[in-house]
Amino acid sequence: MPSSAQSRLTLRRVLLVGDRKERVGNLQALLEGDGLIVTRVRHGVEALAHARASPPDVVVADLLLSLMEGHALLRQWKDDPQLGRLPFVVYTAAPVGPEDEPYVLSLGADAFLPGLAGPATLLARLREVPSGLQVDAPLQSRRPEAGLHKAYDEIRLHQLEERLRILEQANQALRTEIAARRQRDQQTIRNQRLESIGTLAGGIAHDLNNQLTPVLMGVGLLKLGPVDEGTVRVLDTMERSARRGAELLRQVLSFARGVAGERVVVNPALVMREIEAVVRHSFPREITLEVRIAKELGTVLGDPSQLHQVLLHLCLNARDAMPGGGLLSLGVSNAELTADAVALPQGAAPGRHVVLEVTDSGCGISGENLNRIFDPFFTTKEAGKGAGLGLSTSLGIARSHGGFLTVQSELGRGSTFRLHLPARRDVPAQVTPAVEVRELPRGHGEQVLVVDDDTNVLGITRNTLEAFGYRVLTAVDGVQALALYSANRQDVALVLTDLMMPVMNGMALAVALRRINPDVLVIGTSGHEPYVSATRSPIAGLDHFLAKPSSAEALLLLFEQVLAPVRKARAQG
Repeated sequence: MPSSAQSRLTLRRVLLVGDRKERVGNLQALLEGDGLIVTRVRHGVEALAHARASPPDVVVADLLLSLMEGHALLRQWKDDPQLGRLPFVVYTAAPVGPEDEPYVLSLGADAFLPGLAGPATLLARLREVPSGLQVDAPLQSRRPEAGLHKAYDEIRLHQLEERLRILEQANQALRTEIAARRQRDQQTIRNQRLESIGTLAGGIAHDLNNQLTPVLMGVGLLKLGPVDEGTVRVLDTMERSARRGAELLRQVLSFARGVAGERVVVNPALVMREIEAVVRHSFPREITLEVRIAKELGTVLGDPSQLHQVLLHLCLNARDAMPGGGLLSLGVSNAELTADAVALPQGAAPGRHVVLEVTDSGCGISGENLNRIFDPFFTTKEAGKGAGLGLSTSLGIARSHGGFLTVQSELGRGSTFRLHLPARRDVPAQVTPAVEVRELPRGHGEQVLVVDDDTNVLGITRNTLEAFGYRVLTAVDGVQALALYSANRQDVALVLTDLMMPVMNGMALAVALRRINPDVLVIGTSGHEPYVSATRSPIAGLDHFLAKPSSAEALLLLFEQVLAPVRKARAQG
């Protein structure tokens, strides 16, 4: 029998069996780096043929092989009279459990190399592999019993199922991520589309506001002359229509750009009466309208145009839900909401509320859709008949007013939407607005420079100012205005300029004028939304801002506000 020193021979020639470079490539590099001679074959058939032709000192084989898998190779290797005494080492790059090594050794392997072990551990284990001189035990005694095979197969099956479960979870996470990314991409496209709509709406608003300004100023001038009662009613209608047109423009911009809107004391009954007028004049006659307005209503703090937008959208939805006609009921009432009695949404406060209600007898909403109707871009309407933004925008407006929007509906039994708004206790509502009659302020012969590229606006503004005691110079762009001011700087008390003009815009004109005279008074005017929204804070380079469309009253009051201190200073000087 060999001595202890002779029992372990130096293993120089290694036959490495593996068909996947990613599984055995690192091991091959490690062995060759340690000075061993490595011959690599792809599968069991090649391994047997090569070993019989040129027996190695040791064979290291992966169990997962094509053509002949590792278990079959091990069995044939140990049964082969020529190869049976050569060491057979099993290598695996996959994670292993505590039962793997005993099982592999029970099959007849001489060693087990777990691929996740460190390089030093792998080399140490390989150096301890017995040489062919010691492999003399019969293979039959080293084969596991059938029960052990079955138990191991069950363990491996369980491991396989667990790995499949992990892979399925990873696949599900990947599918979720792909769906989320697709949704984000779609949202980005929609946002870009809305941004384009907002840009287009801003340009349209600028042009339409220029068209509405002459109407409002012209109505103001006509009212100054001798007119009968019928003419006054016509002029009032024209003025209301022009103002409503301006409000509708702001609604479009509010939808497209999320404009915050102003906050004033609003009588909800008046808002509902305006909606009633729209419905009676434009909805099909097959729809019967009922309106209920409670007495002693509270007032709310909000933007009347945005509240008008919410109610109008709810009414349009109700109309679409009753294509064959039905009953549309509008109501306004007071309500005292408590946290105990009502499940208030987040951000809503208990207390006195004004409730604006829109009820229809239409087709109703299914329970499945009822939970989604306020989601952006969700719509049950046909393609091209709804963008799915109306209710989402309405909900946003309700929340921005400190209130909330609720819905009750059943299929075939109609729908009821209720807009809850916090009521103001200190300001009682009036059914009709109080009209303050006052004389418009007049100029004292001051010369003013009016600059606007729209000749209609320029003409009506000049007529209005001259009718109220001002002397007026006009220019159609900034360059012409700069030349006029340079020639008349001693006489020009005030400059009114549009901000959106060709050649030289109003902001550039204001800068150039202040270089000539740092004390020049400049009022900017525009119907372009970015400037209109900026009126809550001063616009750099301007003393004041007048939003288009502007009435004669607004124009004259602003001129009086700006020039009164100048007149007072001259009188004292």
